Amino acid sequence: MSTKPRPLILSLTDCSHYLAAWGHEAQGEMPDWRVIQGQAGQPKRFPSLMAAKCWWAGQGKREAWLVMQSPYDEMIGNEGPVVDEMRIRIL
Repeated sequence: MSTKPRPLILSLTDCSHYLAAWGHEAQGEMPDWRVIQGQAGQPKRFPSLMAAKCWWAGQGKREAWLVMQSPYDEMIGNEGPVVDEMRIRIL
């Protein structure tokens, strides 16, 4: 059973930018993120969290989920990457 797509702001610890994406998760499955494409089919990048929030506000969204993922979780013995999410207000 699919859930309604939700706006995401992706933050990866080894990157200096943020990405916007839609989350298309099916219950009980791994997250399915569809990164927003910019010009020339490249992922749309934002230099700050505020810039990403302003972009989603321009799309009519009042809240989004900040998704933070660190590749270092595997280094400390976790079975796989840990994804931390937090709902944030845009307006």
